[in-house]
Amino acid sequence: MTTTNVLNNAPLIVGTPNQVSVSLPVTAPALTLATPVTTSTQPMFAVYLSNTEASVTGDGTVHQITYDTVLVNQGSSYNNSNGQFTVPVSGNYLFTTCNITSTSDITTGYSSSFATSASATIYYATYYVGTFSSGIFKPMDGSIILPLTIGTTVTVSVTVSGQATKVASLRGSSSTIYTYWCGWLML
Repeated sequence: MTTTNVLNNAPLIVGTPNQVSVSLPVTAPALTLATPVTTSTQPMFAVYLSNTEASVTGDGTVHQITYDTVLVNQGSSYNNSNGQFTVPVSGNYLFTTCNITSTSDITTGYSSSFATSASATIYYATYYVGTFSSGIFKPMDGSIILPLTIGTTVTVSVTVSGQATKVASLRGSSSTIYTYWCGWLML
């Protein structure tokens, strides 16, 4: 039988080539931070759509979503009258969204995207090409980390294509959160 203690306070390994047992240390080392992390001023928001927006796309129209109900808006950087988040502090931001659509006719593709005022680049959260039937709810969800500078605005849009008219709606509800957007500065 061999006993090995690789490092002080490390697992103790005991055994033979055919049988090994590992004993973990009884006490874990303490974690200390030199500077406490506070998040009371960290920009963050969580918003959702409380009412269904009927027939907003389906013909390839890009529809910017205005999430009208605010759950959290720390720093007051999200504007629920125009659907824009304005960056209050430069840094890396994590955004996540889920947009539920339904159609009254067959469509051939859909996308959900983030756009910024600082770039002509569209950042797709979801992009799908293929047929989906009418009457079903289709989630378009995704997350992205973007390096942003103060004053930049960010919006979320959806596009559904395949028809000559607008046949796709965004699902909203005041009692259940279906279509939402969240964002925060990463510390």
